[in-house]
Amino acid sequence: MKFRTRNIRFFILTAICNILLLSTVQGQFTRIPTKWQKKLRLKEHYLHEMAENEYGDIVAVGYLRASEKKQKDFLMLTFNPEGDTEALKMVGGNGDEEAFAVDMHYDGYYLAGYSNSSWKGSVGKNDIWITKLTKEGNPMWYKVFGTEEDDVALDLLSTYDGIMACGHENNKAVIYKLSDEGDLEWRIETEEAESFDKIVMLSPTEIRWF
Repeated sequence: MKFRTRNIRFFILTAICNILLLSTVQGQFTRIPTKWQKKLRLKEHYLHEMAENEYGDIVAVGYLRASEKKQKDFLMLTFNPEGDTEALKMVGGNGDEEAFAVDMHYDGYYLAGYSNSSWKGSVGKNDIWITKLTKEGNPMWYKVFGTEEDDVALDLLSTYDGIMACGHENNKAVIYKLSDEGDLEWRIETEEAESFDKIVMLSPTEIRWF
């Protein structure tokens, strides 16, 4: 099955970054100035996660349903440090896709979530779907993992040689390690669970050698 992508530029007014924050100072609420603020003029949509690089460029992901008759697609928005929209991308198949995690790479973006489209390798109801896009938002590769139940990836972490993704499969917590080309290097999961297990976040740590 082929990717279905859409590129929509500069028609949105967004609301994802630096919304008015409140902090408590000596019991008083202090309004923190907003650097920029935008609003999306889109149909049904939701943004789950954002990432920022060292230059201040921002990417946000979630899903967009363009109309009531359309399916959900991965939604990716990119902004420059001044808050100008650089691109809006939708990536999906013949079913629903929803992105819960994003991470930047020197040559593009990693996105992860779930899909119930008929991809090569699709297994169950909702499968873990991980894809890499170029900086222009064009698909480079995708990977599908899962069981016959509902599965989803909830977080991503870039490594020096690829990515790690976590989430759940068939009520068991799972972590995947993929190369930068999308090849599966290893996978670990919890034991058979009587209740629902999941890993919702990955965090880098410093390794010290003595």
